[in-house]
Amino acid sequence: MSRFTPVALSIGFGLSLLAHQALAGFDSNSGVNVPDGICDLSGAERSAYLCDVTDSGTVIEAVTGSTGAFPQIRTGRSHFIYKVTDDGRGASPSHLDFELPICGQPDLEDLLNKDLSGPGGVEVLDVEESTGINYPDAKVLKLDAGVPEGRSRTYTVVYNSSPISAQPIAYAFKTGDGIEYGEMGILGAGCGIADQKTTKRCKEQTRIGEGDDATYRSRFVSRITNKGNLTLFEPMIKENNTNLKCVIASVKGLAVEPALPIPSNRFVAVPTNEKFDGVLDPIDPTSDKKSGEAVWFEIVCEHDEPNLVNRLKSRAETESGIRVVRKTRSNMKRQCPLAEERFVDIKKTCDGVRPGERLMAMNGYLVVEICPRIRVKNVGNETLENVTVTDEQVEELESGYDIGTLEPGEAVNLKDLGIDTCYLPSRPNEPAVRTNGTSDPSDDKYDPETATFTNSARVVATRPDDDDSETSDADSATCSLADKGTPDLN
Repeated sequence: MSRFTPVALSIGFGLSLLAHQALAGFDSNSGVNVPDGICDLSGAERSAYLCDVTDSGTVIEAVTGSTGAFPQIRTGRSHFIYKVTDDGRGASPSHLDFELPICGQPDLEDLLNKDLSGPGGVEVLDVEESTGINYPDAKVLKLDAGVPEGRSRTYTVVYNSSPISAQPIAYAFKTGDGIEYGEMGILGAGCGIADQKTTKRCKEQTRIGEGDDATYRSRFVSRITNKGNLTLFEPMIKENNTNLKCVIASVKGLAVEPALPIPSNRFVAVPTNEKFDGVLDPIDPTSDKKSGEAVWFEIVCEHDEPNLVNRLKSRAETESGIRVVRKTRSNMKRQCPLAEERFVDIKKTCDGVRPGERLMAMNGYLVVEICPRIRVKNVGNETLENVTVTDEQVEELESGYDIGTLEPGEAVNLKDLGIDTCYLPSRPNEPAVRTNGTSDPSDDKYDPETATFTNSARVVATRPDDDDSETSDADSATCSLADKGTPDLN
């Protein structure tokens, strides 16, 4: 019997047309282990190169992950895991040889992790001396461990990179004085890079309704980008937060009608339209771009609580059915925090005039004096009581100053209440110096006009119409001796 079929012979650097046709319909959710433990070479396993049997009856199975992905990605590495079962009727395998394609990038031999691969010693050979196997356009990856007679052993080949794709490769077992070749081939490390990146960012969060009946709506922009050199098909997403009810509202700017619900327990395909055909082309090697094609889409979610962390999984497949799964998260509190309604507003500014900023003499010393303007306003539609302003650096405000009641729309400048807002800062934000154009640090001089001074003021008020609940606001001002009438923008 021949060592392997013409399909396997054609895969030193890529798949033949026949192989492409056989792989196109693979659904890796079918798994590799059939109930009787024997490969079904007429079904999905044969089409997917997940399971094969030698001419002497030794079975090899490619072990997929829980999502059907092969190889399995663990701690950023690609794990190609195989289960080998001896039929117990002849000489059992003493070691396993894989075809190792010769690639430009990625260099599979350099990425091979020999410490994590095994069992047995792991070698990469041009010619396997004990069997005489010399795969065309490839090297030989030898795992030097046998399979007990009539039993099974698990072999693992690990590469120090996660975007390692899989393609059908040839393999052989050393059994006694003979060699057992696979009838068809099995999935192994390929020269292609199957990789994608997923992002999701919250753009807007709003409150719907009031009081105990209030709910929230958030709008996200998500993107799936092909980061490898293999074409990806049918990108899919799955929410991972049961607190949100989300839909895909648009794809590449075109509305999805009706909006597509995104479940938390299964993947759904990103809808296609006239701008997106469900295919993400790979990186173009002739261009300077570091990414291939991307699809972006809008996700709209409703939830009972504000400022949630939202997680998303994405998945896409290569033509051979290899799944690339990635995940991302969006933090509403950081990316689009819900702006709580304010009923009181405080503004603190420096304008370079009295009150202002100046150098002045005091007890024989030259000191800096900062005199900011502080203005408080009721920006709600109800009366505010116990309106209290605090500024730790201003003596009269250090412990809080109650300016009384503010009617809706009423504003008060603290200087009009006779409050002295001036203070003497102990030092500037960053000591400023003038180098005087020399390299000698001793020539550096303090430059007061570039010095800045920052501090904050805060206001707290009571809303008697809302069971005496509190509302507050804060503002800071950065003042400089060089203002000379220039308004502070903080």
